[in-house]
Amino acid sequence: MSNIYNSGDKIIEEFSQFLDISALEVINTYPKILDLLAKPSQLELGAREFFYWGKIGVINVEKAEKGQSPWNRLNLIDTLWVTVVKELRKFNIPFQDIVLIKNDYYFDTINFMRNNKEMIINDLKSQFSSNIADEIFNFIENPESDFKKKAKLLTPFAGLITQILLYGQKISLYLIPQDSHFKMLYIGNKNSIYSQEEINYIKENTHLFINLNTIVSDFFELDKNEPLNRAFGIISSAEDEILTALRDHKVEEILIKKSHNKTITYTLTQKQELRNEEVMAIKKLLRMNEYKEVSVVLRNDKHIYLENKIKKTIKTHGNGS
Repeated sequence: MSNIYNSGDKIIEEFSQFLDISALEVINTYPKILDLLAKPSQLELGAREFFYWGKIGVINVEKAEKGQSPWNRLNLIDTLWVTVVKELRKFNIPFQDIVLIKNDYYFDTINFMRNNKEMIINDLKSQFSSNIADEIFNFIENPESDFKKKAKLLTPFAGLITQILLYGQKISLYLIPQDSHFKMLYIGNKNSIYSQEEINYIKENTHLFINLNTIVSDFFELDKNEPLNRAFGIISSAEDEILTALRDHKVEEILIKKSHNKTITYTLTQKQELRNEEVMAIKKLLRMNEYKEVSVVLRNDKHIYLENKIKKTIKTHGNGS
């Protein structure tokens, strides 16, 4: 059996396709996305609140290993889930409903595979020989720690976040009352699981709308989250250099190519500075990968050239962009 099967990468990649993402592309682009780097205090969560959320099932809190601080840290996916929870709480969505929503968006992929063995085996046998399919499933039943970590990308919520980061998908979340609880549905991924009739029903009836792209971009743009942006690798060294030059007023000209036919240019004089909203707009373009290339001329004649780190063409769906 080849190393790709032994490592579990092939399994992860195959099942990530159901979420319209490439898990290995995610990991290659953001190698630290699943690292436990965010402290609860950085998310403005006190110890009591953090452990309460973990106890009732609002967030997944991994047990600290022996000798480590009990103050657990979160990966980027869970960090952004915390921001969604905070948004829901602004509208007084009960914790019991949030737990139900979280269970839908964070199902245990490995247990799902184990509990649906026949279906998974048949799917594997349609792609591989019977012996390899059985060997792959044996791996699922006794996974390595690296596989368990990467499998965290195989949840609906992780799929939505990575579709935003890698492909620029516009994701909308809709909360609708259902059987005395709130249910959260999502629209905007490449292959919607809802029919047009269901989408029309959601939009025509009472609902709470949340723009997931805005939640993600707002988190990345906050100055207080810069340490986390660097830790998770959201910003490259070149992007960081450009933003530092903007803050230090060292930029003479910046040219941002968004697409083949749309370019934004800022030309500055010695006395002219970019307005704060212009700096924030540039910051958003860099953080959310909404550019093709950036060319910067500094006042000392140094040039900085940056290409988008994501080479894959941005996916589109319907009439969206």
